[in-house]
Amino acid sequence: MEYELFYHAIGEDDLTAKEHTHIDRTEVIHIVNGEGVILLGENTYSFSSGDVFFFDGSLLHSILPSVQQTYERNKLILNKSALSVLISSPMNKQIYFHADE
Repeated sequence: MEYELFYHAIGEDDLTAKEHTHIDRTEVIHIVNGEGVILLGENTYSFSSGDVFFFDGSLLHSILPSVQQTYERNKLILNKSALSVLISSPMNKQIYFHADE
């Protein structure tokens, strides 16, 4: 599978609190630890540990973690063509998200 970027990070990075896009990409963010808000286009969502966000990377977005907790996440940014192959594969018809406390 082709991917652009996958990483696990703790704390802020260059894109934290900055509106940005990833053209022709799909982004998956798994919040390992922390709380805050994520701005996706014109919508704002609260997040906390265990949450998973799956969205079109071309949507203007920004993550604003709370300064009171350590912000830890896993991030995967896929080429949309790679995601299309994943979803259309006969053995991969469903994607599961499970958050343990």
